[in-house]
Amino acid sequence: MEYYHDDGRLITLRQLQLPSGVHRTRVEDNIEEFVDMLLRSGLGSNAAVPFKEILQAAKKQNEKQDTADAPVIDDLAELFCSKTVAVCYKSAGLIAPSRDAAMFLPKHFSYDFDKFTDLQRGASLGPEIDISFEPKSMRKFTTTLLELTNPAQRKKKRAAELLQRAARRFLARAELRKRRLAGEASEAQDQVSDLIPKTSQKERCETLRKVSVFGAENPRPQLTTSSYAGV
Repeated sequence: MEYYHDDGRLITLRQLQLPSGVHRTRVEDNIEEFVDMLLRSGLGSNAAVPFKEILQAAKKQNEKQDTADAPVIDDLAELFCSKTVAVCYKSAGLIAPSRDAAMFLPKHFSYDFDKFTDLQRGASLGPEIDISFEPKSMRKFTTTLLELTNPAQRKKKRAAELLQRAARRFLARAELRKRRLAGEASEAQDQVSDLIPKTSQKERCETLRKVSVFGAENPRPQLTTSSYAGV
């Protein structure tokens, strides 16, 4: 709901997978106890996203990561989404103690960055499952628009074709509604016109000619306007 209210429309879920030799319940218990400790201690309760820390992580992405065995003590006072996942995984031994949790950005839990994440104890993340907040009629359009704006996808031509097709369908539906409304109006007009005798152009001209001829059988009507009575 928070993502939705912040205009988030598409979230990708990857489920944690553990080998048969690792007791999943113990791993989950470790993570839950660690999260409980964070909540009880008031850690990570920052009201705003620590953008300074995120920017530092983004700047260091192209630098060679330190592979020393010395454990890194993570600052838990301020947390953001991907750092929170990283410290939880570290607490369960799924990320090496020497890794800096602040260096994990959301993208690092995607399929393309599995080598960077380097989960331990044989753990891995499952396939990417897209969760969309949009109705089905808009879901494909939204996904295509995201692909169009993402240069890494290399699907711009295909995405543009799908967007054009969606736009044509939208315009076609609008035109169909317009014609349908026009048809209903025309049908109503026809129903009214059925009550009025239909005449041809020649018959209407003949009627006008007859009523415009004045004589003994068809006297000219008296003018009712007094100012023109003497004309």
